[in-house]
Amino acid sequence: VYIDTHRILPPDTVTYTITVDIRSDPIADQPTDYPKGHTTSRGQGWYRGDLHGHTFHSDGSWDVPEFVQYARDYNLDFVTLTDHNTISALAQVDSLSADDILTMGGMELTTYYGHALALGTRQWYEWRDINGQNMRDLAQAVMDSGAFYIIAHPRDPGDPACTGCRWEYDEMMPGTATAVEIWNDSWSDANEDSLKLYYEWLNAGYKLVATAGTDIHGPLPENSNVGFNVVFADDLTEVDILNGIRQGTLYLSSGPDLKMIAFSGGNRALFGETLEADNPVKLSVLWMSVDEGDTVHLIADGKVIEQVNATETNRMTWTFDEPAKWYVAEIRAEDGILRAITNPIWVE
Repeated sequence: VYIDTHRILPPDTVTYTITVDIRSDPIADQPTDYPKGHTTSRGQGWYRGDLHGHTFHSDGSWDVPEFVQYARDYNLDFVTLTDHNTISALAQVDSLSADDILTMGGMELTTYYGHALALGTRQWYEWRDINGQNMRDLAQAVMDSGAFYIIAHPRDPGDPACTGCRWEYDEMMPGTATAVEIWNDSWSDANEDSLKLYYEWLNAGYKLVATAGTDIHGPLPENSNVGFNVVFADDLTEVDILNGIRQGTLYLSSGPDLKMIAFSGGNRALFGETLEADNPVKLSVLWMSVDEGDTVHLIADGKVIEQVNATETNRMTWTFDEPAKWYVAEIRAEDGILRAITNPIWVE
């Protein structure tokens, strides 16, 4: 029995009683055998979904079927269950895949110095610092197993508001990580700080994929500004969705559609790709489904270099004789809240 009392501060006191009842009678109810569900192939296309969510198998307030129903209610194509330090719900969530929803599995590695997602796995990982294992070792073990590793909400508040939520691993800033969750829950100051950190890492030369996750624990409040991942994938399967994310061919959005492509000579690159440039670079951004007051920002090496009223046109093209090292397109609401963002196009 392990009792964690890290939130109890003097002079508060907590009294509790533990009763352990040991029986040797056979268990009448056998574990449920969940048959794996199936999602019919849809082929190549853009797929929208969530990469981060919880049930009461960890600290969520709902069961697995309710979690999957949330994804249906939001017309998602895929949803990923990542309970804290447990895989106990994954057999059930796998059974709920159907033609209208792909369910994916993972685990949120939840430590006292930061959280990370291991996606596309049904394997349990030892998250504690056993025998000197640090986060770099754990990240490598996750990646070696074939799972996709994402640093989660790196600039969330830490103690005492959310113990362990802030990313504090000096050796993983970002270290060997190839992806970071910059949009967690509704857009917030913490997400803004995560985005700033992401841009700093890009400027330092790291080719990192940006992801979003609702981090949902129960029904979303009304008017939530959560971001979903819109991924270009070969098919609606867990393997193909994660491959699309690995390649960076995704944008994050709470509603708008947002695309960006770059050309130089006979070369072209979509976001997530590297453009080989030996001529001026032409950059095109296309958007749809925006709201009044939205603006499109073109970011180059972490700075806003162009800004366009999103309702006056839905496409802009710029030409750069001396291109930046990387470009990102953002859509911002009138109050500055992020509504959509692409992954970068890198230029060499």
